[in-house]
Amino acid sequence: MAIDSDLKVAGFSGCNRFFGQVELAKGYKLRVVAMGATKMACIQEDEAHVEKVMTKSLQKWNNVALENQILTLTSELHILTFLPTDHSPEEDSEQQ
Repeated sequence: MAIDSDLKVAGFSGCNRFFGQVELAKGYKLRVVAMGATKMACIQEDEAHVEKVMTKSLQKWNNVALENQILTLTSELHILTFLPTDHSPEEDSEQQ
């Protein structure tokens, strides 16, 4: 998941790519609004499950923690952890 300086977000949710706008609130809270996604067929049941959990979780308010370049989003139901990568989203679109 990548968030730019305008708080636009894009990422991969297990089967599809998603995009939207990050909304921030006091108390280190984050959620993604106006979320859209590609519509690839998720044949693997585990990929479809991960994607469903991830996209639903991102659209709800999450507590945010950033430590050692690891972003953690926590809600009452889930903990999502995002690790840094060695490439930018622009590199992904250039490779496709």
